[in-house]
Amino acid sequence: MNRKEKRRLRRTPSIPGLKPKKHLSQNFLMDDEVLESIVDAADLQPNDQILEIGAGTGILTQALVPLVQRVVAVEIDESLLPGLHKLAAAHPNLTILPGDIMQLGFAVLEKAFSRVPYKVVANVPYHITSAIIKKFLDSPAPPTSLTLLVQAEVAERICALPGHMSLLSLSVQLFGEPAIVAKVPATAFWPAPDVDSAVLHIDTYAKPLFAAEVRQKIFTLAKAGFANRRKTLANSLSSSLRTRREIVEKALKILEIEPLQRAQELTLDQWAWLTTKLDV
Repeated sequence: MNRKEKRRLRRTPSIPGLKPKKHLSQNFLMDDEVLESIVDAADLQPNDQILEIGAGTGILTQALVPLVQRVVAVEIDESLLPGLHKLAAAHPNLTILPGDIMQLGFAVLEKAFSRVPYKVVANVPYHITSAIIKKFLDSPAPPTSLTLLVQAEVAERICALPGHMSLLSLSVQLFGEPAIVAKVPATAFWPAPDVDSAVLHIDTYAKPLFAAEVRQKIFTLAKAGFANRRKTLANSLSSSLRTRREIVEKALKILEIEPLQRAQELTLDQWAWLTTKLDV
């Protein structure tokens, strides 16, 4: 191992009795270089307010607090709270919120901040990555950006272009522009997960691309279209919507979409146009 590799890797967290909990998807980041990539991607400003999800041992938290106005860190694991509260005692701009991020209401989160807007910066549990992103993008108070350490495959799916789209990429790209900032090897964590990761950054739009009513129709159509990825779009839509194939084909023809295309090939605009031709 060369000098740079020695410098970038931290040792196992020195917390007595610390045992990563598999059911919480606990894989603690131990790589300084990845830490820097997350912080750089978040484009932190002195007046920023940050929500950190899954503060864990506080490695990312410690990197955030000197750079911004306020950090609100949520942690579900009670065994990690004493160390985080000790960290908060040394940093007046740090607030620790015990609990499950999926159960915390936005009123609680907003109360913890002195004001909005805010940014999300986190090493998120892999098993609830999609749920977290959905919760915050389609919310009454969405963040201005999300910078997340996630499973590499999930990041790639989120950033997919037409031809490789999925419900996940569609649901994210309606609300913001995602980009993969860096690839992260499994060795950057303790314990090392079975998969590689990536730093994903999502710049949220000031307003979603379409009104809420249109978005709901897009999701309904897309779910029908993606119900069977092997089927053509015409077949999948007609069977899932229980609509005669000729009606679907007529709608597709008007929009210059080939019936033999598949759901993953459509653009967001094409899904939106399709909602005007098919009843959902």
